[in-house]
Amino acid sequence: MLFSRDPELKRRIELATKSQRQPSASFALLHDPIEDGEATAQIIKAAQAKADAEMDSKVRMGRCHGIWKRMKIILKEEHGVVWYSPGEMNPGVKFD
Repeated sequence: MLFSRDPELKRRIELATKSQRQPSASFALLHDPIEDGEATAQIIKAAQAKADAEMDSKVRMGRCHGIWKRMKIILKEEHGVVWYSPGEMNPGVKFD
């Protein structure tokens, strides 16, 4: 199972589930809780803009996966930040 390989991902999903989902909501996508911090939110937003600018503008389907992959690299290499994409935070959800 994915969680047994990455206990930090499991911890962040559990934290996000507690802090981001309302009990009355039937479904809501989770995001990495580090995105809620003011300093990291700005870094993540800048990494997303940089990753998006690097992507081929002709790519439509699956574009989010390429952007997320590049964002992870930018965040880790340039800022020392470990970030989990929406795809990782929402196992079982299909993104195009």
